[in-house]
Amino acid sequence: AGFFPTYNRNKRSLALDMKTPEGMEITRRLIGTADVLTENFRPGAMDALGLGYDTLKVQNERLVYCSLKGFLSGPYEQRSALDEVVQMMAGLAYMTGPSGRPLRAGASVNDMMGGMFAAIGILAALRERDVSGKGQLVQSALYENCAFLVGQHMMQYVVTGKAANPMPERLSAWGIYDVFDCADGQLFLGVVTDTQWKIFCEEFAFSHLFTDDRLKTNSMRSSSRELFMPFLREHFAQWKRDELEAKVAAVRRSALEGVRRAAAADAAGRYENRDARAADRTRRTTARHAAQSTESKRARSRDPGRTRLRRGRHWRAAQSRNRGGTVVAERYVRLTNGLICMGMLKSRFAP
Repeated sequence: AGFFPTYNRNKRSLALDMKTPEGMEITRRLIGTADVLTENFRPGAMDALGLGYDTLKVQNERLVYCSLKGFLSGPYEQRSALDEVVQMMAGLAYMTGPSGRPLRAGASVNDMMGGMFAAIGILAALRERDVSGKGQLVQSALYENCAFLVGQHMMQYVVTGKAANPMPERLSAWGIYDVFDCADGQLFLGVVTDTQWKIFCEEFAFSHLFTDDRLKTNSMRSSSRELFMPFLREHFAQWKRDELEAKVAAVRRSALEGVRRAAAADAAGRYENRDARAADRTRRTTARHAAQSTESKRARSRDPGRTRLRRGRHWRAAQSRNRGGTVVAERYVRLTNGLICMGMLKSRFAP
């Protein structure tokens, strides 16, 4: 009952009977000035009404026509589909429920994500239209969307050769990633890094767990959950849910503050080092320029005819060659603000 008002709120609607001449006339007038048309009738219905993409693109070549179906091109393309049907077909229901009891997800995930993929495709088509000046056909389907959702489990089979267990029976990738019973409810807790494990043990005074060599790393904890999960379940069963949640939130804020302080200290150190390096570069550059200036003066005293080229703020002497009465300076390369500039200097002189 809540699906339609949730996803159609704040929209202006118009109901038309497209099987009447009047309704069809209004429909075609609207389509003639539209940027985007979306439809999710059964396969072939729009063509039967004379409103298929091939027909409408003649009337409005800038139209982006989005067709939302149960299945894309293939053996099932003429079938109708519902969210729960494709969850059963693609394996999402298998992954959600316990073994032998497929269970649909707790929301209409394919209906929603099918629409999201359609919107993404429409946006891409509109950007393409900015270049080409023409619209195109966009398609989105429930089944292919659901296959995308379980793609990670398919890849797991490809990589390991072992089919994924349903989520209620899976081996978690993290040592603590579960629902815990409290005195008056339940709370989900996740400890997914070694740093979080250290903070978790310190804040809850679980020093015996932190010093256990069998639980040093996340991978060790994930494969040895029987060593600590019974203790944690018994311990948290004595907490009230709100108190445990507040404790965890306080720990998280403390950890984030520690991270911010460490980042600030690191940034301050980098700035100090940067300033020191900049000062050192200035000293070395000044010394180098002084040496180059002295050498340049000596060179000019030895060869007064030597040509000088301006290079940024500095001067560079370049040996000249006489080519038919033209002084051609050697090709040089100047690097300025990351841009490489090449130049050639020519000047006339009396032979």
